[in-house]
Amino acid sequence: MRVSNVTKEIIEAWKQEYRAVYKANIADQDFYFRPLTRQELNNIRELMRDGNLSVDEFDEKIVDYCLLSPDWMIADFLSLEAGVLSSLSRAIQERSLVGAEATTQTVFDQYEKIKVPQEVIEQNKLHHKRMDLVTLAGHQVLVRPLLRSEWNSITKMQQEDPGMDIDREVCKIGLLFPAIEDLESLPGGFIQKISDSIMEISGFGETPSVERL
Repeated sequence: MRVSNVTKEIIEAWKQEYRAVYKANIADQDFYFRPLTRQELNNIRELMRDGNLSVDEFDEKIVDYCLLSPDWMIADFLSLEAGVLSSLSRAIQERSLVGAEATTQTVFDQYEKIKVPQEVIEQNKLHHKRMDLVTLAGHQVLVRPLLRSEWNSITKMQQEDPGMDIDREVCKIGLLFPAIEDLESLPGGFIQKISDSIMEISGFGETPSVERL
């Protein structure tokens, strides 16, 4: 049930109909919403797999499913700041636990932990302006940022070979210790996570500081 005037009685009715109801204030506008159901999320993902949904349409579909108030159509967001709809979509996804990480407890781990020797750090200080020590699942690796020319080279390779392992190529350049071959025996997502760390310190994960004037 969508409404424009939210009263205590309306909220109580929502509570009877949905497992949870939330309110978010974005750009001085209150939005009331409910979480996505599993079936709705599957419907959206199926549209994405079929190539029938762009990134913007993904956000629109989520908001269209879950928005309870105001009683808006997607077109009503056009007069607001550009990021309002995507911010609302992210809030809905967070409360729907989309992408949330589960808490785990290790009960068995025989992987030999990688440690970066201090002499390796000191030696690399002579050649690089920045290095980061990344710890993942008890393993230490030493990485550096990519240069713009190195990233351009990787993207060119990807254009020529769309099936290439881009995470491995990023690590081949930005990983200082250990050798990438030493990571091959670790769990499957390890190289991807190290690649993500390299990309982040290369500026791709930076959030610009924006001051409203």
